[in-house]
Amino acid sequence: MWTTILGTVGGLILGLFLAVIAIADAGGGHGFDVWSLYSSPLWLIRQEWVLFAGIPVMWALLGGLAASARHAGARTAFMITIVLHYAGVIPLLLRDGGLFGGAQYAEQYPQAVTFAMTVYGLGQLALWTLFLLGWLTSLQQAHNTYLEPQSSSPAHI
Repeated sequence: MWTTILGTVGGLILGLFLAVIAIADAGGGHGFDVWSLYSSPLWLIRQEWVLFAGIPVMWALLGGLAASARHAGARTAFMITIVLHYAGVIPLLLRDGGLFGGAQYAEQYPQAVTFAMTVYGLGQLALWTLFLLGWLTSLQQAHNTYLEPQSSSPAHI
């Protein structure tokens, strides 16, 4: 239970930090778009408040699910959610202006792009690390359960 809470809170903190980065990088509409990447697939709704609120909520959800990966249901929910996230990035890659929607702005501020993508990449690394640790824990528990000697009653003569 505590693992799930810590994963959710960690995901929320990361999501809030990503939202701040997205606001800064947007530059009042004169910057580049990392909102869509960070909030994928919620960006498809095309409401700014959904993007703003969706970034921390989505990352909190992903963090909680990843931290709960020792349970089969959480593993399945995490995989569905992360596949939807990655699938939502595909249209971003295919749109005019590339991933950031304004390649000229991204080219003007390479340090900002590098920072934004590094934080995103570290968040992905943290999610997958939590997920794999939880999954390996469940495999170890299943293995230990399978190998436990069966209790038997003493033989009667």
